[in-house]
Amino acid sequence: MKLRSPLVSGSLALTVLALLAYGWIAVFGWHRPYVNWMPWDLAEYLVKNQRPASECWDLVWFEIMAPSAAEQRALCIYTYAKLTFDPSACELLMPSEYGLSCINDVTAQEYKDHMDSGFFEWDECSKPQSDPLRADWCNLLRAHRNRNAADCLPIRNDVIRAGCTLKFEAWQKYPDLRNSFYFGKAAPQ
Repeated sequence: MKLRSPLVSGSLALTVLALLAYGWIAVFGWHRPYVNWMPWDLAEYLVKNQRPASECWDLVWFEIMAPSAAEQRALCIYTYAKLTFDPSACELLMPSEYGLSCINDVTAQEYKDHMDSGFFEWDECSKPQSDPLRADWCNLLRAHRNRNAADCLPIRNDVIRAGCTLKFEAWQKYPDLRNSFYFGKAAPQ
């Protein structure tokens, strides 16, 4: 039986270690991945530590009896957007119905404590609106009717304007989404 010299064994071990390190850096970059974090916990951690929503893509998920890793990452981004009131984080989910849902839900949060200022029909907009949120709702409805991001510009609330703009930029950019429920189409049966 021929024994290997320690030098050969050591160089083989270093080669394997170098290949593992290269693979790690190629996949995760210079920071550690988030292994089996709950998506909402990771989103809270990222917000608390002022990290970008894109780090949700670094979530590694090994659970078998759970939603897929892609679904967990998407939930992290969705939660991040809602925690930060930042519809631009939802762009990471585009083009998808879930991305449109994210934009709608983040925008709707602005009306949570002012339900009477939003969620009314277009014919109400023919009346003068003294409440800025009601006026913003009318401008949002106008953008919906025209499917035009330019109609979002008069919206005063930053979150609602950003959500409106993103939504109708998606209308232009992703024609496959135009039949979406989030653009006022009937829900699929």
